[in-house]
Amino acid sequence: MASFGAPAGGVPYPNPNGDYDVQPIVNDGIQDLAWSPTSNVLVSGSWDNIVRCWEVQQQGTAFNAVPKAQITHDGPVLCTSFSGDGSAVFSGSCDKTAKMWVLNGPQQGQQIAQHDAPIRAINAVQEANCVVTGSWDKTVKYWDTRSPTAMASVPLTERVYAMDAKHPLLVVATADRNIHVYDMRKPTQVYKTIQSNLKFQTRTIACFPSATGFAIGSIEGRCAIQHVEEKDKKDDFAFKCHREGNDIYPVSSIAFHPFGTFSTTGGDGTFCFWDKDARQKLKAFTKVNQSISVGKFNTPGDIFAYALSYDWSKGAEHYNPTQQPSVIRLHAVSEAEIKQRKKAVGRLPQFVFVRLPLFSPIKWHTSHSASDWLTTMASFGAPAGGVPYPNPNGDYDVQPIVNDGIQDLAWSPTSNVLVSGSWDNIVRCWEVQQQGTAFNAVPKAQITHDGPVLCTSFSGDGTTVFSGSCDKTAKMWVLNGPQQGQQIAQHDAPIRSIFAIPEMNCVVTGSWDKTVKYWDTRSPTAMATVQLSERCYAMDAKHPLLVVATADRNVLVYDMRKPTELYKTIQSNLKHQTRTIACFPDARGFAIGSIEGRCAIQHLEEVDRKNDYTFRAHRDGSDIYPVNSFVFHPFGTFATTGSDGSYGFWDKDARQKLKGFTKINQSITVGKFNAPGDIFAYAVSYDWTKGMEHYNPAQQPSVIRLHAVTEAEIKQRKKPVSR
Repeated sequence: MASFGAPAGGVPYPNPNGDYDVQPIVNDGIQDLAWSPTSNVLVSGSWDNIVRCWEVQQQGTAFNAVPKAQITHDGPVLCTSFSGDGSAVFSGSCDKTAKMWVLNGPQQGQQIAQHDAPIRAINAVQEANCVVTGSWDKTVKYWDTRSPTAMASVPLTERVYAMDAKHPLLVVATADRNIHVYDMRKPTQVYKTIQSNLKFQTRTIACFPSATGFAIGSIEGRCAIQHVEEKDKKDDFAFKCHREGNDIYPVSSIAFHPFGTFSTTGGDGTFCFWDKDARQKLKAFTKVNQSISVGKFNTPGDIFAYALSYDWSKGAEHYNPTQQPSVIRLHAVSEAEIKQRKKAVGRLPQFVFVRLPLFSPIKWHTSHSASDWLTTMASFGAPAGGVPYPNPNGDYDVQPIVNDGIQDLAWSPTSNVLVSGSWDNIVRCWEVQQQGTAFNAVPKAQITHDGPVLCTSFSGDGTTVFSGSCDKTAKMWVLNGPQQGQQIAQHDAPIRSIFAIPEMNCVVTGSWDKTVKYWDTRSPTAMATVQLSERCYAMDAKHPLLVVATADRNVLVYDMRKPTELYKTIQSNLKHQTRTIACFPDARGFAIGSIEGRCAIQHLEEVDRKNDYTFRAHRDGSDIYPVNSFVFHPFGTFATTGSDGSYGFWDKDARQKLKGFTKINQSITVGKFNAPGDIFAYAVSYDWTKGMEHYNPAQQPSVIRLHAVTEAEIKQRKKPVSR
């Protein structure tokens, strides 16, 4: 691909924060930045009509940004976005077109969209296999990149000034200060229109990572946190930022970090990191004598790219591109700068408003509701009978109960649909209806394997279930399709773990045949096979991280962007057999549990190993029980379940047990949080630790219970001062 040519010259701005200057600098304004979701590849869109691309090489806090290629539009480039797999860049321009640039293809872009006015915003939506554009022609359009005609066109009340997407949520901020909210599963129907809580023109908008609301910034140096649902509106608030005495500057961009904290950039020449839950400014960086037009975190969240560039707030007459060139800077983000802290007790300067809610999932109304697409499939038949176990925690018993062990549970990432895999060879599916802390789990359908089902997983869009079995196969079950699964994978021994990876459009399986395999569901042959040192006992994925715990107590770490290359092998800090493993939400480490009633928190990089530790769990005096499952909550806290018949919630950063629940007289084999984190499903089921001779399925049936999670139970607390 074409290189950029010679740099445009030196950087005329001070660098008080010690950040890295990306070369070449640009002699016209930088309007947008975008990071690849799968690698440290960065693109910019600028007023000189160019989309530029760099490969950012990183060694700790040191960077080297290598210019790789560029394409041009016939007008200024206002917006950029990457495809989910990082292979293509999309850009929108004042020339009224959007282009697709396949990075390993030709060095010119292919036009994929057309509007009647400049395209202000563009988002590639992997879950919907489309690109969404918002324009000053007062429309939003959905595009299949293979067709020159829009899949759908949505008329708006006014011009698009900002837009963001977090499937299934799409928010469009228009010139009349309205926010139009869409469920992209019903792309042409406005879910609701919300008036901005800010009094002046909207400049930027960003969806919460939970897709339950959004943050907006205005030209008046003010931001607002707003929720989608009416019941949560009492928790909306606004705060001042990017002001200096009586001088007020626009908020030019907002970007969320994987931790759930966020950044703002402004016309005052500063960028700041914030914690919306604690209502705190985490860090304000020293200003420079040029506005910052945009800032974006890379996918792991350890690099913040921002553009020093004229933002046109003073008009064309105040801009001299020769004397005010534009430059991108890279800031190495430390955990101390961006991680959530204890919620402040007293008044906070410029960021003081009401308490934020814990859970506010959007109640989407889909074109194919769970009831619609599941009623066509086979029901379970009559319940298996009463539950013989006490219920000291007052949780909800899902019917029917099962006369064989439940090995795994999985929640849909887009709705309260739950599946289980069990030793009677069946994958079952329920639609969970929720009203506050009350539940009704409606059994909907099931499919069968030819052997016990050991693992389950959902596709990123929630339409498909994947399952692995002792019959050595994995199946794919499209929920609105036929009521039998389609085989998609084959091993030489039982499949112990399975994960759908939406970022790579593939499924990963781990087996007792000492292999991990990657599968394209359209092909019967594995895309890649990785040989392991021993049998796969547990596995978890948080793209790009894949961790595989093997029978020899090793944890094999892979970067899925290089799927067949072992990144490193880490010895478990536990002395006995690994039973479960879970990636940290930030993909920087993992938690493991063993048969010895002990857990370990372990980090990938040597610099973080000082934070490794182990702790005891699921013990009762001298009795020691296996830790059966580990699962992280959206807050970054986690749950464990054990053979002692209890489950507990924990805070790994404070090294605290948040709550231990009353035990029952049967082991709990697995527990999982739903996507919003307000339901914890767990299986009361025999776990085979005492062998076949101690199991009577008629007297020890298996039941799934649902626990309504409260903020007091699961939210992080102040880290204790003493050990």
